[in-house]
Amino acid sequence: MAVGGDGTVNEVINGIYGSGVTLGILPMGSGNGLAASLEIPRRLKAAVRVIAAGRVRRIDLARIKTGDRESYFAATLGMGMDPLIAGQVCSFRTAIRGPWLYFLAGLRAYFLFTSRYRQVRLEGELDGRLLRQTCLLACVANVPQYGAGARIAPAARVDDGRLDLVLLPNAGFRRSFAYSLALFTGRLDRQAGVETQRFRRLLFRELAPDFLQADGDPLKLPLPFSVEVVPAALPVFSG
Repeated sequence: MAVGGDGTVNEVINGIYGSGVTLGILPMGSGNGLAASLEIPRRLKAAVRVIAAGRVRRIDLARIKTGDRESYFAATLGMGMDPLIAGQVCSFRTAIRGPWLYFLAGLRAYFLFTSRYRQVRLEGELDGRLLRQTCLLACVANVPQYGAGARIAPAARVDDGRLDLVLLPNAGFRRSFAYSLALFTGRLDRQAGVETQRFRRLLFRELAPDFLQADGDPLKLPLPFSVEVVPAALPVFSG
């Protein structure tokens, strides 16, 4: 049983993966992107009823491999401005909830990131094809949203055997503000310059700056590292 947000769920998943145990989620965090994708309500009693109903769905996971170490995430892996958004969500969440939390966190993260880094550079291979990009934000998504209705990858599905790489181009404040609004209308993938690529395996050989977030928690990995989908990896109680 995971009681919390996506970060808590991540810790539980990395503890139980491969055991055959079915995961139950009581979404008590600030975002709850995985729970939202599984139609698990935020209200505690309603979430308990989902578990009691016993409907089980097998979901994909994403495996991160670096050297001889492996870990898993269920929702998102973010680069560039994305980890700063996650950090700002943590700093704001005691005072603000819902969509405004992510909207304001995104605005603050934009100014922090662009004042210091301007862009993230990544190089590697996506399903064997050369990948070389500079962008404002890159996110590997297994689910449509971060949570609170912020849909970073509207077409992503948690059980389709694929991951989505979303790339937001370098942009000025006005365009980035439009991206922030599009997050909450489910139309980010239709915005000019936004690119989405679906894949099974992504190898990173270069990443600068090299900080990341996995399911909302900060992460740093030695290069090279890979991210690959593990289809139907985990049974979860679902709405």
